[in-house]
Amino acid sequence: QFYLASVVKHSSFDYFVSLFVILNAALIGCETDWKAMHIDAENPPIFFALDGACGLFFTFELSIRMLVHGSKFWTSHDHAWNMFDTIVVGLQILDGLAGVLPEGFLPNNPGFVHGLRLIRLARIVRLARVLHLLVELRTMLLSIIGSLRSLFWALVLYFMFIFVISVYFTQTITLERENMNADDRRSEGFERLETYFGSLWVTIFSLWSCILGGMDWAVLATLLVQEVSLSTGIVFIFFVAFCMMAMANVITGIFVETAMVHAEQDADTHVAKKVSDMFKQFSPNDAMTEESFLRLANSMKLDELFKAINVDKSDAATVFTLIDADNSGSLDMNELLDGWLRLRGSAKSIDLAVLMRETESTNNVLNVMQHQLDVMYSSMCSKTEDSGIPTTKRDSLIKASSFHGKALLKRLERAG
Repeated sequence: QFYLASVVKHSSFDYFVSLFVILNAALIGCETDWKAMHIDAENPPIFFALDGACGLFFTFELSIRMLVHGSKFWTSHDHAWNMFDTIVVGLQILDGLAGVLPEGFLPNNPGFVHGLRLIRLARIVRLARVLHLLVELRTMLLSIIGSLRSLFWALVLYFMFIFVISVYFTQTITLERENMNADDRRSEGFERLETYFGSLWVTIFSLWSCILGGMDWAVLATLLVQEVSLSTGIVFIFFVAFCMMAMANVITGIFVETAMVHAEQDADTHVAKKVSDMFKQFSPNDAMTEESFLRLANSMKLDELFKAINVDKSDAATVFTLIDADNSGSLDMNELLDGWLRLRGSAKSIDLAVLMRETESTNNVLNVMQHQLDVMYSSMCSKTEDSGIPTTKRDSLIKASSFHGKALLKRLERAG
């Protein structure tokens, strides 16, 4: 079991399994393509053999994961992916059993056959398992999912605007069609107006098509200028220009901002997970000393984390000092995690506010000390005048005291 644990927990194991997931999806694609070109023919035995091999491999892989992780398989931070893998592998086993059972044992109705095809489609969905291993793909997917809310409200805004414009065009063109005589109503122009602007919903569909690229907007602009009026055609051109140049650019900017926010959150989550896994693996005593931290940095185990904060590994000692906020010489889990995330990215507004507050407090302390030094200097001057000390010796003592006091003040300023 120790050997299996070392294999399963190795960083290359997930990539090796992902390679088989991709190959399995490619196999299903080839099988689907062959079946589409040979509708009445039976599948070649090679497909069944390769399907069985993939099913055995995924069953073995899932089994050793359950054996190594035990109850943590269902409770760890990857429990959702583990449940997903279990369901997909179970469906793959069911699909394999359906292929080896004798003919007539299973129902032969179209609904059952369609259900088996959906099970096979579910196996392809396991490609999503690859996404959490590849940072770029995972970031893109999470950014798209995070932008769905903005997409919904963008569609609502577009629909509201197009609805208002469609009411105007429908009323204008309906009035123009009513004023046409019998001969004009039999013309091709009248039929085209009825085709694109025959009702409110037809007009909405036509305008959507122009905006989304399903139809060339120049066709409708030319039709409106020729059959209705020049002003109506100009209004339509302005509508297209406003949607494409104003609304589209603003919405694109909102989407980009939303995607950047979710990408930043995903990067923070990924770094937090890496830091947590590293601490649990290399700090059994719930504390990481500077020596163990530097040893990990030199062994290339922290390369990805140092890259996340744009710091070279040669500055590992400086990073440890910055993270060790209580100067205890060791880091606990929360201290390491908070410190690393704080070093990632640019400074936030609260960081600048704290810095300004601490600088102001330091300046206040220095001003008080300077005032005390001035008082001491004045006191020394008055005492030396009353002591009867020769003027030359008295001036030298005052200058020496003043020099040492100012030097101390400068050192305090540099320290602050």
